[in-house]
Amino acid sequence: MKSEEKTKNTIYNYKLAIQEYTSWFINIFDKEPTALYSQNVKNYLQYLQLVKKRSAKTINVKLAALQKYNEFLIAMGVQNELVISKNMKKKIQHPPQVAPEVVIKGCQV
Repeated sequence: MKSEEKTKNTIYNYKLAIQEYTSWFINIFDKEPTALYSQNVKNYLQYLQLVKKRSAKTINVKLAALQKYNEFLIAMGVQNELVISKNMKKKIQHPPQVAPEVVIKGCQV
């Protein structure tokens, strides 16, 4: 990741996300993961969304970390294929557009 010029903060967050996935996996399967499997990643994303109530943005950051981890496992010869697809990315809901005068009118002065 350093060769891709990721910031220290990004690297830290990616490591944390991989550790969180590993903890979840151990809690569910009672063993450490040796590779990534698409269905397990999908289940983890559902867990983050439905149980942990994480935002789409947070889930996408964790997914990006797992994707880099997947690429690392392939480079190390542990895994043969990418199991994380672009359609796993969560759509970010944008708040409805509100006219500025409505926002100002609702503010307390």
